[in-house]
Parts: sequence; C-alpha cells; structure tokens
Amino acid sequence: MLATRTNVEICITFFVAFHILVNIDNLYAESLHDFPLKRCVLKPLRFEISPSKPNFNTRPFSMKLLRIYIIVVELLYNSIYYYFMPFLVMWIPYIKSGS
Repeated sequence: MLATRTNVEICITFFVAFHILVNIDNLYAESLHDFPLKRCVLKPLRFEISPSKPNFNTRPFSMKLLRIYIIVVELLYNSIYYYFMPFLVMWIPYIKSGS
C-alpha cells in the first residue's frame, strides 16, 4: 500500500496509521492489568476440538450416499471452477472474435 503513494507525507501518515492499528490489541491487553478475572484464572483456558467423525462403514446408507455426493460435487466444483474456468475466461475473446 505504501508503494503506490507518491507523496512522502502520505506515506508517513499511512505508516503511522498502520503502526497504530497493529498495536491496538497491545493497548487493550495492557489496560487490563488489574482485571479481577485475570487473578482468578491460574492457567490459561485451552479449547481442544476432538474430531467426532464416524467411520464410513458405520453410517446409514442414506448418509453414505450423501457423503459420496458431497465429495463428487466438491471435486467437480474445485476442478471446474478453479482449474478450467480461468482457461475458459482466457479463450472467450478468441471464441467470440472467431464467429
């Protein structure tokens, strides 16, 4: 963002603004030095997410079909939209100019 600025004063202004934005969380954290809850909690809270993904063989038949459908749709979406669509967009001008 700074590379596109042509004026030195504007570069300095954006640099100072960016520096302030980066340090906002530090300002909030330092302002809570006498927070009562901070004294009560001896160790930091940790949230652990345990994957509860059921085995594919234990699922009902309808859920197996749904899971296969989701995988196929994701595969088609990712391959067509992210791989083939940029090539199609590049060829559209050539296809339109040829007709």
